[in-house]
Amino acid sequence: MSTITIELDPQLYQEFVARCEQVGLENDAALRRLVEKFAAGEYLLDEMELAPGITVGEYLQLSDEDEATLWDKWHAQAHQAVGHITGEVSPDAIPAG
Repeated sequence: MSTITIELDPQLYQEFVARCEQVGLENDAALRRLVEKFAAGEYLLDEMELAPGITVGEYLQLSDEDEATLWDKWHAQAHQAVGHITGEVSPDAIPAG
């Protein structure tokens, strides 16, 4: 295996370590996974489009209120696109509950 040495500012390092602990990964394992994903082309960049009209960077900068508003909008659009789904119910079906 090869070794890569990186320098991180103390704040970023502490945030990285805390996130690793939160998700139950060793620091080295987390970095290895990130590098593997990046090398495979699986990464998000700020300028990448997340959805029509918004980039990943713009989305990450939204306030909690604006994010909730956006999700409400997306939910309404999805509901309108799909509509109410109905189907035939078997006469011997047992109601939930």
